[in-house]
Amino acid sequence: MAENNIWKPKLGTFIGLLGIEYNYVLGQFLSLEDVASIFSANNENHKRIAVTLKKVESHHYEHMQVPIPVYSVKHVATKTDLEGIWGEDGFRTISNKEREKPPWIIEERPEFQDLLYWSADISSEDLEKARQQAYEKVSKVVDPKDPRMFSGELREQFGNSPAFRESVSRYGNFKFSFPLHDLLSWYKDQHCGGGEPQMRILGTELYKLEIAHYIVVHSPDTDKFNDFTEVPTVQGSSDPLPFVYRMDGTLYWRPESTTIPLKVMVSKDGVVRKECYQPCAFFKNDGTCFHTDDGTYGVWNHLILAFHLPNGHLKIPKELLIQNLTACKRDDIYLKKECLPREEAEEVIQELKEEVPKQPMFITDQVEG
Repeated sequence: MAENNIWKPKLGTFIGLLGIEYNYVLGQFLSLEDVASIFSANNENHKRIAVTLKKVESHHYEHMQVPIPVYSVKHVATKTDLEGIWGEDGFRTISNKEREKPPWIIEERPEFQDLLYWSADISSEDLEKARQQAYEKVSKVVDPKDPRMFSGELREQFGNSPAFRESVSRYGNFKFSFPLHDLLSWYKDQHCGGGEPQMRILGTELYKLEIAHYIVVHSPDTDKFNDFTEVPTVQGSSDPLPFVYRMDGTLYWRPESTTIPLKVMVSKDGVVRKECYQPCAFFKNDGTCFHTDDGTYGVWNHLILAFHLPNGHLKIPKELLIQNLTACKRDDIYLKKECLPREEAEEVIQELKEEVPKQPMFITDQVEG
């Protein structure tokens, strides 16, 4: 880890399409420690995330980093987005000329032009395996009685952030989920001229409660992303492992923070305790209060894969679109204006299913470039 007085990444500031201001760094994945070292509570724009990280900086669970395989990715859409995807037989980006930019956006970030965004979609089985690994790791550093006393909370607070919610979303009611291998294969056929898709570290975006790491997937024929480091390939054992890496053909993600409320704190010296997020007078005097059930809030890691589509379109036939489409309910924090009850979203999906021919298709023959 870089020394605080030497290493200072170049922070950019931008206001996105949703009107949310954020900081970003190009070409690097920032860790919790990195962010804590560059964000100051004296800076009003940095204060929220700086104070949040200060509260949990010694929390052992925030640095567990269990490797999680990324076999599938998801793209969540509103009903209007879904209609466009369905009508286009696949996914397309919106050009600068077509995009109706809000008045607060003067110029789009150039590295984000022609990108289609997907998030890691972790299965419940792989999440449970990661929870067990994290629990076993943390059990080795604490008093034996503590894991038994807090076993349920210790397990459940790993992997309960928005990045791991299967049927709840902040971005719409319709979730497309595809095997990453298939998506890369279709991208290769349609955009790479038969060459292998490249994966590079695009950068980090910093929000009040979220640290988003971006990977860009691009054709070997473009030099637009040559200044960014390739996602490393790991052969055998490596210590330490990077945040994201490829091994034996599989992409792995090692998030530091996989939860928002930390209901049980585990310090680096192995002490397990509950803490008041304020802390209030009751907690200061008695060491307990009703706030301890709410937990102490931290930030959560988000892995995003951005596919570069210079011609704006990734073709996927309706038969596959509908097979890999499910309904979502809205999260408590919802970032889009358009929203349906989940029951209505399921009705929309059922109507689309009725438009699709019944004959089965085979994945290897379904997508043409």
